[in-house]
Amino acid sequence: MKKPCLYFCIIAVLSIQSVPAIAAPSKEIQYLLDFIGSTKCTFIRNGEAHNANEALTHITKKYMYYKDKIKSSEDFIRYSATGSLISKKSYYVDCPNQEDRQRSADWLLKELSRYRLALAPKS
Repeated sequence: MKKPCLYFCIIAVLSIQSVPAIAAPSKEIQYLLDFIGSTKCTFIRNGEAHNANEALTHITKKYMYYKDKIKSSEDFIRYSATGSLISKKSYYVDCPNQEDRQRSADWLLKELSRYRLALAPKS
């Protein structure tokens, strides 16, 4: 094998190994994304109502944008599903069986707690 080819092969292998892998969402974050996408609640973003699919699309885009900063499910909620960075307005949800509109952050944190409790070992 000629030296230039050897050097090229070594560089190629090292380059492949240094490419960062795109991590899949944690199970909790994936659960929250599925929960958002399947809800009957209406999302209120900057004063406009959005269905679950529209909310999921928007929150997923924000999740992908902030992925490097997100280290926990709480970070996911804070960065992706809490409010608008431009208008500084909180996101809200209107759910069919609830009288009051609630902040999306509170709604998702409550669901995250339910999820964790359901997975906790039973004593």
